[in-house]
Amino acid sequence: MSVTGYPKEMRHPAFVPAVVSGYHRLPGNKVKDDPPGRPMRFPPVWVNNDDQEQYYASLGYVPVGVADAEAYRRATIGEDRAGPYKHQDFPCWLYAPLVSGEVQSALVHNEDELKVLSGNWSKDLAEVKIKAAEMKETEAAKKQREAELLLEAAERAREKEIAAAEALVAAPVEATKPAAKRRQPAKQARG
Repeated sequence: MSVTGYPKEMRHPAFVPAVVSGYHRLPGNKVKDDPPGRPMRFPPVWVNNDDQEQYYASLGYVPVGVADAEAYRRATIGEDRAGPYKHQDFPCWLYAPLVSGEVQSALVHNEDELKVLSGNWSKDLAEVKIKAAEMKETEAAKKQREAELLLEAAERAREKEIAAAEALVAAPVEATKPAAKRRQPAKQARG
């Protein structure tokens, strides 16, 4: 008895399994239909001799369990691309921090558009987000400092008004009144 390797299973690379349509019941005795079914495409086949194997191989079927070392190497390394990778500078996204803490973005298609942009634009989004957060913090600190300065100025003005009012209260009443005419004793008539 000799080993022939048959029967042998063969599968097509574009094999699609069948989808069975149906329905199922929902709460409230409602019925929901499933999407329509579809038949199996390129089903697996079993071949019993060399002629059948050649016929199904011509249709695109391949034997199951046969390893192709070269195909595996190409798949893992990714050499199917046309030529080596070449970096392209454009188009690219550029990012700039805003004072509000948000990030502004712009899509730049060529060198001319890049020259038009002004400010601190960067390709590194993470770096720009950090700068935006810092700008927001410094802007908030600046506003807080301005508010503190306004409060200090208002407090100084109030203290000056209070000091002026206390000085007025402490001063003698006579000093605040205008000089009154002094009464001179009445001349007695001689007689």
